[in-house]
Amino acid sequence: MKKIKSSFGASEIKVPRDREGSFEPALVPKRHNIIDGLENIIISFYAKGMSVSDIE
Repeated sequence: MKKIKSSFGASEIKVPRDREGSFEPALVPKRHNIIDGLENIIISFYAKGMSVSDIE
């Protein structure tokens, strides 16, 4: 679990286990926990037709 902070407050997200270190996160960069504009990214996912389970 990784704790992140956004304008809505603190949240926890699940991060896949990666022993090789080859996973590169798209929304939350490695070693960062403050996300600016996360809300806009999620809204754009909805606008593109993604479902809630896809966004999760």
